[in-house]
Amino acid sequence: MMHLELLVQYERIRLEIVYLFVRCMLSVGVTVVADEERK
Repeated sequence: MMHLELLVQYERIRLEIVYLFVRCMLSVGVTVVADEERK
């Protein structure tokens, strides 16, 4: 039972990391596109 709880916690942490990473990439991408449009 404990093993299953650990697995669920791990999945949640992994999802949060992926979500943060995607958000960072999106903001970086938007910044790059905005810079390109200004040139």
